[in-house]
Amino acid sequence: MGVRQLQRELGLSSPSVAAYHLNKLVELGLVRRDRSGNYTLGDVVSVGVLRSFVKIGRFLLPRFLFYAAYFLTLLLIYTLEYATPPTTQTAFAVAFGVSGLAFSVYEAYRAWTEKPV
Repeated sequence: MGVRQLQRELGLSSPSVAAYHLNKLVELGLVRRDRSGNYTLGDVVSVGVLRSFVKIGRFLLPRFLFYAAYFLTLLLIYTLEYATPPTTQTAFAVAFGVSGLAFSVYEAYRAWTEKPV
């Protein structure tokens, strides 16, 4: 596909806008330019995986990392403040917090390993 054809298909204001975006995609390796000036699809990237990430500055962090930090904070506060005499209710609350933390850490790790490079 050429620049003008892409500009018309996407309804962009000018061919230079289309060329700018195409050049960015070429730099990322997602689009290739051949000798005739036409562009073809390069690598296919699954962007659905990126929905489970949050970008903070230059860092891309899994959303479940925040859930893990939340469960860890609650577990520490509960253990240090309220779990002084060990009871059945205390053990249940700690088990609930540990299971939530374990699930969140597992999901954060799984998302991290599926992250596109």
